[in-house]
Amino acid sequence: MNFNIRVGISALSFFQCSRRQILSLLAAKKGIRPKMEVSKYLMAGKALHAILQETFRYHLDKIHYHFYRKKLSLSDSILNVMKALSVRWETFFRYEAGFPWEDNRAEISGALSLIDDHLPILAQCSLSLLDDTQGEKSVQTLTVADEFEVMAKLRRNIILNGRIDLLAREDHRLRFIELKTGSPKDSDEFQLRLYREIAKQTSPDIDISLELWYTKPSSDLTNARIKNVTDIHKSLLKKLNEIIEIAASIKESNDLPERIYDPYLCRYCKYCDQINQLFPI
Repeated sequence: MNFNIRVGISALSFFQCSRRQILSLLAAKKGIRPKMEVSKYLMAGKALHAILQETFRYHLDKIHYHFYRKKLSLSDSILNVMKALSVRWETFFRYEAGFPWEDNRAEISGALSLIDDHLPILAQCSLSLLDDTQGEKSVQTLTVADEFEVMAKLRRNIILNGRIDLLAREDHRLRFIELKTGSPKDSDEFQLRLYREIAKQTSPDIDISLELWYTKPSSDLTNARIKNVTDIHKSLLKKLNEIIEIAASIKESNDLPERIYDPYLCRYCKYCDQINQLFPI
């Protein structure tokens, strides 16, 4: 059985729950998408990703202006640019996001508040892209949104693809940077490792470093805002191909791996709620 589907890396990076990986594959094959609820966390995450990318793609000159002309610190210069970009998101959520403002007023207000809370930490993380002593760009930064994606072909005609949040070039080294607005979880590292493993297939000699940027205001992240992800020299693509073969063998819900009851892992996962759609009685 061929799946004939394209699936995102983020959907298959939960290696701690093979049931979720299998269900996401089966749902994609049947064209079933998990229902997404309006959430202040998801809205804030979308906005923060866009703000990071726009800042270094279009507005480096404004950072220099605040730093040289206004004599602000480099961190405050970055923060000023990001705050200016954040203003339009209230208009987007109210009029352009596609859901009723009155029904989601609390979630939208919560999202705007979260954005304000995350921005100072995001600006601090962004200092690693610039030279703090000279105020000049010390690396060539390239925002990767719709223009750059990594892609690999897996078994049973499955295309695995993903887009890197930010790609920074530093001499002969590439930095793959992934922004995370929630609490750290294992799938964050797996996602970045998959990006690198796929990139290495076409450019095996290139030096790639992996960074996770965490911007959630929390005491447990005070000393670990940027986490460097090390290579474990274990093929995750090989593991995914094994998961695909298991998924292809599933005939009924009883064949699925046992459910893992973890409130944190299950918080935004709706696949188990769609069992009846995948396996009609």
